[in-house]
Amino acid sequence: MTPSIFNPGYSQFYSLKLVTFFACFITTYLLQYFSIDTNASLFALLWHPVAFGLIFTLTTSWFGQLGPIRIVPRKSDIFINACIGACVGAALSLQTNTISYALIGATSGFLCFIVHKALSEVLKNYGKRKLIIIDLEAKERASILKEFSAQGLLFYFEIGDRKKLEQAIDNDKVSSIALVLVDENSLASITYDQYLFRARLAGIPLFRYQHVLAMLSTRIDLRFITAWSLLEGGNLGSKITPYYQKCKSIVEPVIALLLAVVLSPITLLVMIMIKLTSKGPILYSQKRLGTAGSPFILYKFRSMTVDAEKDGAVWATKHDSRVTNIGKILRRTRLDEIPQLINIFKGDMGFIGPRPERPEFYETITEEVPLFPMRLLIKPGLTGWAQVTTGYTNTIEGAKRKLEHDLYYLLYASIRLDLIIVLTTVFRCFSGDSENTSLDASAKNINELTREQSEDLTKTLTARR
Repeated sequence: MTPSIFNPGYSQFYSLKLVTFFACFITTYLLQYFSIDTNASLFALLWHPVAFGLIFTLTTSWFGQLGPIRIVPRKSDIFINACIGACVGAALSLQTNTISYALIGATSGFLCFIVHKALSEVLKNYGKRKLIIIDLEAKERASILKEFSAQGLLFYFEIGDRKKLEQAIDNDKVSSIALVLVDENSLASITYDQYLFRARLAGIPLFRYQHVLAMLSTRIDLRFITAWSLLEGGNLGSKITPYYQKCKSIVEPVIALLLAVVLSPITLLVMIMIKLTSKGPILYSQKRLGTAGSPFILYKFRSMTVDAEKDGAVWATKHDSRVTNIGKILRRTRLDEIPQLINIFKGDMGFIGPRPERPEFYETITEEVPLFPMRLLIKPGLTGWAQVTTGYTNTIEGAKRKLEHDLYYLLYASIRLDLIIVLTTVFRCFSGDSENTSLDASAKNINELTREQSEDLTKTLTARR
């Protein structure tokens, strides 16, 4: 989702792409041979696996699944791989045995996940580890190491300090360094600055650690954000961004209309179930804030009792007694959001963007989080990056966390990130995992750690290798 931060010469990660291609080729060839046409010519049997392997590998690489940051595959990759494989297989079928080729593609995508998982274990145990130079204060060092640990990267890299950098440059071993992380405050001497310049001239990526922290955590840490960093960061200055946003505003209402037709049987069933199981209207409407703070009426299937807010607006809780029995199912699968296709068709919101906030909560949160209005710079969405990474939240601290992910989307919005959000959302709907609280649960505030605690955390994380 963001440019590579690692030394492009790190060849063992390119082996992941090569192995993925051959895994696709072999599995597709065998599945095709035994299930479709065993009497086909050799060319007919070979061209499809070769084309599938190339396109699948390029597509998953484009999605960011085959690189240093994603060397450890995630559970959602199974679904994403299967979807990509099915689409590529169907596209290459040339309208012949389309369903069979889609199934072959989905199976190959799943098997590639198995290969990816196996190779990550091989690299962890036998791969050559490159150096990541981290020259930071204890708190910042612990913060960045925590993110490396969360990605599983501490098993694939060695962590070094400025002395390791000086030794590598003096001994002409710059190729052993994958990345250098510094902070402006750590540049203590002109001599050390010369080493940094020599490292940069040798082609070693050199970044401020705040930048890498954003890439690893896919959020913009509010401790480091400034107006200038927002203006100069991400894709905001890209000439493509306005055209992409314009294209979305034209295409999304059309997709919303088509989805409304496709989902009409499910919509009818949900309406009947709501009417039969609880008193009150089928639809529930709320005032929400759209782009630039303009209010609009948002529609949802009612999932709570009629008198749920008789005492005023309050955040929903995890085991909220106001939620009806059918409402629990609707919320878990997100089927209660289907009526928002009306809002998308009207242009009030899009498919992807920050979730629209209620005016009552917006004022409360803004008092505690001054940057919260930044979410109103772009059109709200049915789902979003904060939604799929942090899930539902009902606290001010949770709102801060979601804002950090919304700001990341604001800076790095692209068709690639949008597709990842869509696929992850679909995966969560099918799996029933509508609330991802793991990030909030594991997110310690590094600012509150003492120096001794930071150093202990650094030692603990580094020892995990």
